[in-house]
Amino acid sequence: MKRAISTHDRGNNASGRELTSVDNPTMSIKEVAGALNFPDQSFFGRYFRQYAGMSPSRYREASHPNG
Repeated sequence: MKRAISTHDRGNNASGRELTSVDNPTMSIKEVAGALNFPDQSFFGRYFRQYAGMSPSRYREASHPNG
């Protein structure tokens, strides 16, 4: 079972915003991290991985298998 993470520091509904943003193939993962006010891409990656169970890039690949 995946461990739930607190969204206290990221605001209400943060995880939904992150998934939606990562699912946008026109933005780089670095751009997504910046748009969501994460201090850097690495921190965003760790936070996202805790929520989704995979890295942002792997999530994006799974969401768009043909490109």
